[in-house]
Amino acid sequence: LLVGQALAKAGESVRARALLDRFLKSFPAAGVAAEVELALSAVELRARQWTNALISLDRWVTQHTNHVLLPQAEFDRAWAAAQAGLMTNAVSQFAALSMRFPTNPISQTASLWLAGHYFSQGDYTRAEQACVSVYTNAAWRGNTLWHQARLWAAEAARRRQSFGSAQEQLVELLNDRTTPTNLVPSAYFALGETQLEQPPASAAPPLANFQQALEAFTAAAQFTNSVVSVAALGKMADCHLQLATRGTNGYAKANELYRRVLDSRRADLAARCKASVGLGLVAEKVAATSAPAVAGPLLVVALNHYLDVVNGTLIRPGEQTDPWWVKEAGREAGRLLETSARWVEAAALYDRLAREFPTFKTAWELRASEARQRAAG
Repeated sequence: LLVGQALAKAGESVRARALLDRFLKSFPAAGVAAEVELALSAVELRARQWTNALISLDRWVTQHTNHVLLPQAEFDRAWAAAQAGLMTNAVSQFAALSMRFPTNPISQTASLWLAGHYFSQGDYTRAEQACVSVYTNAAWRGNTLWHQARLWAAEAARRRQSFGSAQEQLVELLNDRTTPTNLVPSAYFALGETQLEQPPASAAPPLANFQQALEAFTAAAQFTNSVVSVAALGKMADCHLQLATRGTNGYAKANELYRRVLDSRRADLAARCKASVGLGLVAEKVAATSAPAVAGPLLVVALNHYLDVVNGTLIRPGEQTDPWWVKEAGREAGRLLETSARWVEAAALYDRLAREFPTFKTAWELRASEARQRAAG
């Protein structure tokens, strides 16, 4: 049994299957026969033979209704159904598993699978309910998945715009000293996003939500080894860009933070495109309050930042164009060209975008036509 399991884990499915089959033929009444049968199903799972695995697991759970490994077999069966595309079966089986074995650790994993499934379907109410079933279970309180469930519950609440509930969950998570360190930056980041999205309180000063969010994103960015640290820098820059209207040096801070994202080796293409567009917006904002001799060069800088995205200048080896950000940067570049009465260049830009991104072809062609008409006087 142990050798067969080890072979399966090592990817030696043929040898594992042969060994375990030989065992069952030689010792069909052995005390571990049921475990060997389940190990054979696991071989099928590792080999991605979903139909074979389902057949063997259906048979196993029918024959071993009181076996100690029944929760594992039910989980494997639901997992195989999901991988085979039988999502209705998978959902019902994971849900039944969670209800039947409420204190078994594998039911915790099943509930989080359900949460992930509902997230993917945009059903945030059910996603939150699945998470609540985990963190309200006393048997699991305090373990890593318990804290993960609270974080996901807050995210589900935010996405269904229950901002008060989301913020409450996140604050409790951050105040809990047992929360794993690796979840803390994600919790701070989620808190910042929640504060940005929720409607400002009627008695709150202007831009108070941006100030609160800035504090949360700043805390998240301190965890430099976290996957959210670079994104937090970008969000900090967004907040400073808004807060700059209060007369602080927000534009300089936003410029510095966007630049840090743009230069970061850890930032993906979308993050760098967003930062480049942000740098363009900062340059335009500063130009708007500068003397003409300063404003002109700043507008050139802004345009170049937008065109860096459109022209693919930011793409690194192995990366592909981000259509959404090209569209956004193209729109900003076109707007700036039109504002500067550079109609011929604007028309050429729109023609190019129409060719390269046919999803929005009609809109780009219309703008190109309008720009050509303005160029003709």
